[in-house]
Amino acid sequence: MLRQIKFMLAAAVLLLLLLVGCQGQQTQPAKETPFPIATQPTTSDGIPTPAVLPPPQSGVRPTQEPNCETFSKTTYKVCDEFLSQWEYEGGLLRFGLPLSDWFYEVDEASGETYRVQYFERHIIKLMRAPHDSVMPRWGVAPKVPLGSTIYERRYPDGAPGQVPNKTGPAPLLMHIDKDIWLSGRFKEFGASDSRFMDASEWFGTAISNEFIEKNEVDGKSYKVQYFERAALEYHPENLPPDDVQFAPLGLYEFRHRYPGGIPNNPTPTPRPYTTPEPGRGCQGQIVLPPAKLTPTVSLAQAEAHVRDRYSQMNNGLQLGPLVISKYASVDITHPQSDVEIFRDAWHLGFRKDVATPTPLPTDVPADMFDMPPPLATYNVYVDAETGQVLPGCEWEVTSAP
Repeated sequence: MLRQIKFMLAAAVLLLLLLVGCQGQQTQPAKETPFPIATQPTTSDGIPTPAVLPPPQSGVRPTQEPNCETFSKTTYKVCDEFLSQWEYEGGLLRFGLPLSDWFYEVDEASGETYRVQYFERHIIKLMRAPHDSVMPRWGVAPKVPLGSTIYERRYPDGAPGQVPNKTGPAPLLMHIDKDIWLSGRFKEFGASDSRFMDASEWFGTAISNEFIEKNEVDGKSYKVQYFERAALEYHPENLPPDDVQFAPLGLYEFRHRYPGGIPNNPTPTPRPYTTPEPGRGCQGQIVLPPAKLTPTVSLAQAEAHVRDRYSQMNNGLQLGPLVISKYASVDITHPQSDVEIFRDAWHLGFRKDVATPTPLPTDVPADMFDMPPPLATYNVYVDAETGQVLPGCEWEVTSAP
């Protein structure tokens, strides 16, 4: 019996030792099998050849869910960049309701293609970014001189019955040669109304004095004054500040250009794809969840490849600690591109290994020593399938020859 007890105790001790040993092994980091990173081909002189455009993801990648506001009175939506502009620059008060969804429109003077959306009182235009831009594809176009356009078309010799308003405190002389003045409620509306970001920016300079004009919406006549980008109407039946309103210039222009209703303008021809220069791809582009949940190239493999690729930097610095690591699907094209090519990639950011600075002079205030240094980083995108640094998707990292 004593012999059996000793045997059972020995077995228990042995089992305990085995469990402790297994736990110790689990705490050791597993060695990762190196991934065979594809090397970029070189010419006979050792110069890397231009990177080949990687193929797009299989299937159609979904775009980001649009941010829209729908207006039940006209059933049209205002979305994304148009909604941002609409909200930031006055909303209903400045633009009124949408008269259409956005569509493409060719400018008669420049021949450029714009994305446009018409509203009751104004127009929002977006233009494609120039070829040297790193901003998103479609940005806000210059302010539309809608007031000047309609005024010159309606009144080529000047509006009849104009009366310079020089009454009230400190009237403004807007044009000395044409004796154009700004005063009264129109001046107060532009100068003191806090509902606008900058009235002078959105109105522009007055191009007429006050006169009477018929409103094509309600058929009534109101005192108006035209500016470069707007026209103001005086509605004495309303109490301030609603006694001054924007004339429906957007509606006038829409009816003039499209008497048959919303046009069916074709989508413009996309610009041809070219491999972006460093810093011209990925940045500021659409980033989505990855198409493949598990990347073929792990984070450790991607980091090792980048450190090997940039082991010698032209500026003599080295890659510091890894501070950014995000796995996502990124559009690798130019910011001004009209097509989207998505790749699953690792976005890696490394601290700059800055040399120790020269000590500051003794007469420098002590609080300057406490100023935190900026978080300067080298950034690259690594293809999660091949391990290659995506062409054009690298910033401030250049290898020494």
